[in-house]
Amino acid sequence: MISRRPVGSDGELVGLPGRSEPNVRLQNVSITFGDNKALDSVSLEIPAGEVVGLVGENGSGKSTLIKILNGVYRPDSVTRLFIRGEEIFPYEDPSAFRRHGISFVHQDLGLVPALSITENLLHERILHARGAFINWRAMHREAAGLLARFGIAADPRQPISTLADTDKALVAILRAVEELGPNKTLLVLDEPTVFLPRSGTELLFGAVRKLLDEYDMSVLLVTHDLEEVIENSDTIVVLKGGRLQSVLPAESATPASLSERIVGRTVGTGRPVRAAGPAETVLDCTGLVSGRAAGVDFELRRGEVLGLTGLAGSGFEDVLPAIYGAAPRGALARGIVYVPADRKTEGGMLEVSVAENALMPRLGALSGPFGLSPRTLARHGRDFVERYDVRPSDPGKDFRMLSGGNQQKVVLGKWLDTNPSVVLLQDPTQGVDVGAREGINQRLLEAADDGTAVLCATTDYEQLALICDRVLIIEDGRVVGELAGADVERNTIAMHVMQGHRGTDPIRKVG
Repeated sequence: MISRRPVGSDGELVGLPGRSEPNVRLQNVSITFGDNKALDSVSLEIPAGEVVGLVGENGSGKSTLIKILNGVYRPDSVTRLFIRGEEIFPYEDPSAFRRHGISFVHQDLGLVPALSITENLLHERILHARGAFINWRAMHREAAGLLARFGIAADPRQPISTLADTDKALVAILRAVEELGPNKTLLVLDEPTVFLPRSGTELLFGAVRKLLDEYDMSVLLVTHDLEEVIENSDTIVVLKGGRLQSVLPAESATPASLSERIVGRTVGTGRPVRAAGPAETVLDCTGLVSGRAAGVDFELRRGEVLGLTGLAGSGFEDVLPAIYGAAPRGALARGIVYVPADRKTEGGMLEVSVAENALMPRLGALSGPFGLSPRTLARHGRDFVERYDVRPSDPGKDFRMLSGGNQQKVVLGKWLDTNPSVVLLQDPTQGVDVGAREGINQRLLEAADDGTAVLCATTDYEQLALICDRVLIIEDGRVVGELAGADVERNTIAMHVMQGHRGTDPIRKVG
């Protein structure tokens, strides 16, 4: 838990001594695309030394606000932006944000896997080094010092691809800060932990807090993870429909209250009671060995939602790809479908339309003697986006233009429409907003009620608690525990994962 800005007895934020002017102040941020008012008079302040969390549904305006800050979009003329009290809008050129001390880390991190840690960390200085000579010894020494300060045990000369995901994210953050030179004002973190295990987020935000204290910077944290934003922010800003819905101290927020502000209604948080009883086994996994999985055994029953979890590297991540990847065509013929974690590169085709992505598994059945007609594609595409509530509801829009939550609706929906007997899910709601998450969970439970067996592998314990009938804990490549009934609960799952990690006795069939 981070140290927070003081809060007065009336719940109002109390200013820090000597910091009357915030690092960043936005006034009346507005932008219009055609007839769509994407942002409408949004004003907010980001004080020095603080983390301000920015949340909202997909389409609420979060990404648009970031693109205004980094110069991609030019806002309406009423918009004003102040950096340390100086008005700087409009930017003189799209790259001017960096000269004003603003840097960004996006969820893909922007690292080059084949380059060394030093080359990634100090690439701006290397690119602009004068003359042909680069003092690599000095560069590696400086990179090693930065790594050591933030607890990354690695040789800076090694390829960055060899680092753990958490360390890669730390390097991306360090690079973003170092690129600013002496003028360090605002670090924008756009879903920085979306590909990290839960255990990595605490390390990452510890480093962020250290940077804030050292440089008197500010952080704007954009995330769909409500627990993460509550735990690691001082103030939370909620956008809805392009307008400022609310600003509140993080200490006063709960996931339920934030969900209601974001969606505009109460969002279900409890696991629905589902009829239990004997059912046929549809997947019998015995002695599975693949990657870090070293002999995984389990049975998956018809109509059951079974979760797999553990610490990062425990082997649970390797189970689903092994089941499906052994014979993907054979798996599909048996009614087994796979929804991977990376929806952009493995789950969908970015450069083709939503309709083409949605109908891909059924093209043969829908095509006539001369192929799939545009009329058939459009008709089935419209039906698909309506049934799965894909927004915007344009089946002709490129898949890459959708938000993460809507992309996931397409990836999941196209496989559910094949009426599978088994659905394999890897981190199904990773980087998905609370409203889309609720819809995805509802679809999965409806499929299970209709007899589909669901196998879900994730470190999102809340996700497991919301949809699973049973959860298996995996440690050192093997199943060491099973939770069922009332024990399928977030804190209980987390406790048993950590117990396995600490070497305590395995938990067998708790509940």
